[in-house]
Amino acid sequence: QDLLATFHRMFGHEAFAQLDWVVIETTGMADPAPLIQSLYMDPECQARLRLDSVLTVVDCKHLP
Repeated sequence: QDLLATFHRMFGHEAFAQLDWVVIETTGMADPAPLIQSLYMDPECQARLRLDSVLTVVDCKHLP
C-alpha cells in the first residue's frame, strides 16, 4: 500500500509525465507477483503504468 500511495503522489507532479520508465527494486522479496498484482488492481496505476518486464537475479552460490 505504501508503494501505491507513493505512485499516487508522483502522478500529481509534472515531472512524472516526463519519465520514460520506473524501476522498482525489491531486495529480499522472493515473489514479485503480489507487488505486480497490486499495481494491476489499482485503477490509477493501471491507467498510467505499463509493465515491460520483470528481472530476477538469483545468488547461485546459496542455492540448495
